[in-house]
Amino acid sequence: MMTTFSTPFGRYRFLRMPFGISSASEVFQRTMDQLFAGYPFAVIVDDIIVGGRSVAEHDANLKIVLERAREVNLRLNPHKCKFRLDQVGYVGHIFTSEGPKADPSKTAAITDMPVPTDVTSLQRFLGMVSYLGKYIPNFSDIAAPLRKLTHKETAWCWFQQHQEAFDRLKSCLFSPPVLAYYDVREPITLTCDASCYGLGAACMQNGRPVAFASRILTETETRYAQIEKELLAVVFAYTKFKQYVYGKPIIVETDHQPLVTILKKPIHAAPARLQRMLLQLQSYDISLVYKKGKNMYLADTLSRAPNT
Repeated sequence: MMTTFSTPFGRYRFLRMPFGISSASEVFQRTMDQLFAGYPFAVIVDDIIVGGRSVAEHDANLKIVLERAREVNLRLNPHKCKFRLDQVGYVGHIFTSEGPKADPSKTAAITDMPVPTDVTSLQRFLGMVSYLGKYIPNFSDIAAPLRKLTHKETAWCWFQQHQEAFDRLKSCLFSPPVLAYYDVREPITLTCDASCYGLGAACMQNGRPVAFASRILTETETRYAQIEKELLAVVFAYTKFKQYVYGKPIIVETDHQPLVTILKKPIHAAPARLQRMLLQLQSYDISLVYKKGKNMYLADTLSRAPNT
């Protein structure tokens, strides 16, 4: 990044990024991404995490990291480096041999938060919980009563249903599930479902969830026909899990059998609203299969709100 400024002695520019530049972190992240593009590890700002399925694979990947760092003259702090750990904390998550899980230090900060007293404090709570939302199977439905309080047209009022939703979100973070690591070589199955007020989806590999996703329907979407909601759930799943499914043949499970028939017909034969959704799926290799709703435990739970 070059910054030029005028002085009585002429124009000068910084050879290094000065302090106080608001875009400094983004520039640094972009530079790190460019330096380590294509390498088998993750880089977020100045944190590098290296892993492997075995000690030998871990050591081989670590050697690649160190050789690349020496090549680009990147200095590492030896006091902050840790090697051959069974689990490591990284950007709010704990990566273990079993799979990723929520960082207890982060969940403790959420569970110790006091009851919100205004919209600002409620938004702060929802923002923190949303970061770990992929560990809560029915997150959006549980949080629905709280999100309604953040709308401008809603007057602030804290009733029993809000307290129950608040307590349930906090309790879900006491023992969040351990997700499976995504394996690019393994087949993927998306399970999707829609209720009259929410959408639910789960990304699965070998019968284990890689990530959960759910959201509340907008006021307009609640008036959709059921087949439209079911297809909307499929579009939502592909949009949410695009980094997992793009460019791969994916099996999608739905409990709405007429939707399977619709996808086998030409797009022009579908109603206009379905056509728009089907066009969004054209860039994916999708195979839609029917599965009874009573057997779709994850997606069904994700799309249906509890008693709150």
